[in-house]
Amino acid sequence: KNDENGNCSGESIEFPTTNLYELESRVLTDHWSIPYKREESLGKCLIASTYLAKLGLSDSDENCKRFMERCMPEAFKKLLTSSAVHKWGTEIHEGIYNMLMLLVDLVAERIKQDPIPTGLLGVLTVVGFLALFGRCRELHG
Repeated sequence: KNDENGNCSGESIEFPTTNLYELESRVLTDHWSIPYKREESLGKCLIASTYLAKLGLSDSDENCKRFMERCMPEAFKKLLTSSAVHKWGTEIHEGIYNMLMLLVDLVAERIKQDPIPTGLLGVLTVVGFLALFGRCRELHG
């Protein structure tokens, strides 16, 4: 179960399918809009995926699997590679950072089980590369 902040609590959890559908409709389009707050769809799906991974259930839940393999990679790709992101304000950048921290939590839980999800690691690789590239541009720009 999730509390009002999207935090997992209690003995059972259901993946927030409604949030996944909403997220897919916002991410998997040319005119995308990705929610960046913890209590919104991306945050709720990341938190639920992390909790299911902690229980060893993330691969057996079809909606969770769909989120991790299709929607989440595309959301982070757009958030991290779009030139429009540079024009957004501090609040949005902080929200994206918070989503990245939730992603790290998810990866940390999920890699404890086999098979290691290459798609999930691919998203983390893009994050690491972009962080390194951004740091190099700061030093040499």
